[in-house]
Order: sequence, then C-alpha cells, then structure tokens
Amino acid sequence: MKIGAMAVSFKLPFQETVRKAAELGITGLQISISKGEFNVDDMTDERIADLKKTLSLFGLEISAFCGDMGGHGYMDKAENTWKVPRSKKMVDLAAKAGVKVITTHIGVIPFDEADPIYQEMLSALTEIGAYAAENGVTFAIETGPEKAAVLKKFLDAVPCGVGVNLDPANFRMVISQDPVEAVRLLGKYIVHTHAKDGKNLYPITDGREAYGTCDPTFRKKVFRPIYKEVALGKGQVCWKEYLQALQDVGYNGYLTIERECGLFPVKDIQKAADFLLGYTPKLVYAVVGCGSIANGLHFPAIRKMKNVVVKYTCDIVIERAEKARDKYGVAGYTKAVADYHEILADPEVDAVVVCTHTFLHCVIAKEALLAGKNCLSEKPVGMYYQQALEVSEAAKQTGKISNIGVCCRYNSGVEAVKRIIDSGRIGKVYHVFNSFRSFRRVPGIGGEFTNKAHSGGGVLHDLGVHNLDQILYVLGDSKPLTASCCTYLEVAKDYDTYHSRHDVWTASERKDGEKPVCDVEEYATGLVRTEHYSINFSGAWAQNIDHDESFIDFLGDKGGIRLKYCGGFELFTDENRKFHKCKPKFKTYKMDVCEHIAFRTSIITGVKTRAHIDNLLPTAQILDGLYRSAAANQEVQF
Repeated sequence: MKIGAMAVSFKLPFQETVRKAAELGITGLQISISKGEFNVDDMTDERIADLKKTLSLFGLEISAFCGDMGGHGYMDKAENTWKVPRSKKMVDLAAKAGVKVITTHIGVIPFDEADPIYQEMLSALTEIGAYAAENGVTFAIETGPEKAAVLKKFLDAVPCGVGVNLDPANFRMVISQDPVEAVRLLGKYIVHTHAKDGKNLYPITDGREAYGTCDPTFRKKVFRPIYKEVALGKGQVCWKEYLQALQDVGYNGYLTIERECGLFPVKDIQKAADFLLGYTPKLVYAVVGCGSIANGLHFPAIRKMKNVVVKYTCDIVIERAEKARDKYGVAGYTKAVADYHEILADPEVDAVVVCTHTFLHCVIAKEALLAGKNCLSEKPVGMYYQQALEVSEAAKQTGKISNIGVCCRYNSGVEAVKRIIDSGRIGKVYHVFNSFRSFRRVPGIGGEFTNKAHSGGGVLHDLGVHNLDQILYVLGDSKPLTASCCTYLEVAKDYDTYHSRHDVWTASERKDGEKPVCDVEEYATGLVRTEHYSINFSGAWAQNIDHDESFIDFLGDKGGIRLKYCGGFELFTDENRKFHKCKPKFKTYKMDVCEHIAFRTSIITGVKTRAHIDNLLPTAQILDGLYRSAAANQEVQF
C-alpha cells in the first residue's frame, strides 16, 4: 500500500506541499476540487497540466480528488438540482487529469429503503455513478455516518461507478463500527482510504446525531462532544488488524493521511507518515561504484531516505565496497561484492544506483532495467547519444524508472530562476552564455577520469553537461538545430611537467607498468542553435588565467539573470525606465537529497520526474553533437 495525504492538511503553498510530502515519504496527494486553489470551475487544460507538472517534479501523483460540497450531501432534492451536474463536472475533470477516484460525503443513508431521502440519494448516486463509470472514474463515498452493513446494502443497489473511501476513524468515532469488520463487508467497493484515528466520547446509534439531516422530523438529541480525533496509533483503530484486513481483501491503494486538527499540521503529518511507514516494506537499493561520487553524494543522501535500505555495495576494488558497507550499510545484512551481476540476480533489489566511470553508465543501467530493477545512473547519460536511446528504450520496455544524476536540476537557485523565467519577468530569452572555467584544476589527472576510453570526454562531460542541462531544464524544450565546438588539450598535455593547485585530487595508484593517461579535453568552447534560442559556452579545467568563473547568463528582451553554479543569482530588469539589480532570496535545499527523494517517490508511483532519462535525451543529443563537431572540426546539424 502507498502513503498519501490530503494536500490541504499541510496548510502550505502547493509547491511547498509537494516538496514536503515527498520528503516525508508520501507519494500521493488528495486534491480538493470543490473549492480553493483547484476549484473545478477554474481548472482549464493548462491548469491541469501545471498541476501534474508540479507533482511530477518529485514523482508524486494524485491519489484522488476530493469533491465534498458540504450541506447534507445528496439527501436534499433541491440541492441535488445543482450538486448532480457539478458532480458530473468533477468527473469530467478527473477523466481529463487521469484521476480514477473522486471522494465525497453523501450524507446519512436512512435505515428504511422506503424513506424518500433514501430514494433521493439512490437516484442521485445512480445517475452520477453511471456517468462516472462511462468516464473510467469511481465516485467514492466516505464512510462514517452509518454502519458498514447499511452502506453495503445501498452500494449493492447502485448499478455502477460508485465505491468506498474508507475512513476507519469515522467509523470508530461516530458510529462505533469496527473498521476491520467494515473492510470485510465493503472489500470489493474500497477504492481509496483515509488514514485517521480517533476516539468515541459518547455512543450514538444514529449518524444523523453527528452529521445532521435535512429531515425536519428529526431532532438532534446530543448536546455534548461525540468524538475526538487523535494521532495515528493513539485512538481506537486497531491498525495492525485493520491494515491486514485491507490486504486480505486485495486492497493495495492509498492510505491517505487526513488531519483535521492540531496546531502543527506538518509535524502531525510527519508523525502519521512515520507511523504508516512502519507497516510498509522498505525499498532495497544497491550501489555500484563506491568511489568519490558515491561516498560524497549518493550514500549520504540515501541514508536520509524514508524506508530505504542498502543491501549491496559493489566495486571492482572490493576494499572500497567493504568500506562503504561498513559505513553506510546494515550490519549483518548489507553485502560487499565485486561483480554487479550478483546484484541483478537478486529479486529483492528494487533499485540500482550507478556511480561508475562513464563508459559503464549505460551498460549497467540497461542491464539493470532489463533485470527488472529501477535505476539512477550518474551523469553524463553515456558515452554517446545512441547509448542513451537504448537505455530509454529499456525503461519503456520494462516499465521501470530510469533517472540520471543531474542533481543541479534540484538546485534551489535553478528552481527559483526557472520560476522567474516562466513568469515572463525577463521576457523572451533569446540567448544564453555560460562559463565553467578554472585555473589548473584537472581532476584525477593520469587516471580513468582523464582516460577517454573510460570517461568519454573531459571538461565538457564533467562540468559542461551540468550547465547545458540546467539551461535546457530552465528554458524547456527547444529543438536543437546545429552544434559547433572546439576542444583543446594543451596545458596538461605533458603529464610529467603539468602541476596544479594543491587541493585538486589526483589519480589513484596505478598497477605496475601502467602509464598515466590524459587524452581528454581540458578546454572547450562552442555554440548551439535551437529553434527558440542560442547557447554559447567556454569551459576549462586548466586555463592559464588565474580566475575561476562559473555562471550562466540568461539574456531576455526585458531583463537578464546571472546564475552562479550551485549558488544564488542576480536579476537585472528595466522597469519604468529605471535599471534594477537585485539578488533574490530563496529557501535552499540539499539538491542531492532532493534528487534521491524524487527517485524514491518515482519508483513507487511510476511518475517520471525532471531527472527521468527521457527528459535528458536532448542534453545527451546536444553533447554528442558537440563532440562530433570538435572531432570533425566543423559544425554539425541535428
């Protein structure tokens, strides 16, 4: 089962809600469409696309829509003259958005089937249900006002399209119904659930005493609190037995946290998510390649993931794998291996994180996908564009997630710049200039990092790929037309005489007789033309100018932005014939952690995030074109 939450329960701006939910291990949000930000009356096709795009940034999906319209549900014939058409409008929205469930309160179902209110409710739900079924949607009744047996009898009378959103707390708090018994009775109708807990304070036998009714002959007799909502595990819901009952009837959908009280909603939701995660299986990871990028970025980020455990550390140098196992693994469980094929043969492994040299990225990623594993592979995607296409095809073939380690897409500054450009504040962006230049900083010179057969390239593959990918992510799709590039190996061409800054790491020790290799570019410059804008760049590992410059300039017809690598940015505008320059403030998050949060969520939901390989194909294509241009010493066309 998957863990969801009501978006409104967070009481945060929606984009922050998405980020926080993913951080807490929540993979789906239930969205209210009866009022507020996503009111059914305001949801154009463009807004639907924006909603799904925002969710996809972290791999989240919509667990269900909430279409509660208040009042007495569908008990009142006069109210139904507008509620039924509005419900159908919600079904239309759900069908467009690909959402399969709409939950709502329908009122209190009378005991007597001959009651005019019963017949009115049956008529309304039959009409809505038929329309929902035609559109592939289920209209789900939230439980609470009546016993499960009464609700089942009503559902049996509705021909199609109507199911159950089971709230165990409502059953316990209001009508003192055992949720386990309710699951047994309503099993085939359950399409969504709420995760809530509570206590009954005053026993009642008629749900109308708590929920009210439009029946003028009924007089509410209770003038004291009937129930109290409490944190999950602190109320009268027997969670172990209840969750087992859901599994027994074949329910494998969402447990959606709903908090209707509490002064600290996010903390309350966090406690609820942690409670439910204790009942859900952990995702099992394996890390292939236990070098600097794994130890500096991936292992620490994986350690922060909710319900993730590392079963394998793998490296051809077994000592590195053992060291990583001892530091980041689980004693007695995590295994250090030298051959990644042992990992791929283990059915318990859910995901493989590839941190090898570039020449193995696509090889291992493709094998992992075809073995039924999800995969997060370090950048660049591969040695060549064709390799990237093969990995993409393997992901499509298997239905598994294939993400690329482009953590800069999760950089807070990049996200802020994208929001500004998307808002139109700097107008049309017609050109981007970027620099990634350093003084005498060739990394790992002499080893595999500077060996083209292993790395595929030099500074362009190492740093240029990040800048290029940030540009494409920020500005969106734009068909590449041409690429022109020059690459150089001059300053570091003589390995024996080259020297660098003392803080630059050098190659590890080589085997006896193995010669140092440095045959990749230390400097690259080029120009890319696309349908909507152009890009030029200058990048160096080792230039004889003692200045480090790393920035991206977005040039718009109304303003401009200079984005610092992994940092802040400056915004330049011309407003009311006055020039303005400012450094906007924004909340920062660890991009490596965000990258892994999105990967974990995407594994569970199947939603493609911003780092999915299909979103990286343009980057791989342009990078491939730049290297082909440099090799041929002429411009290439795509």
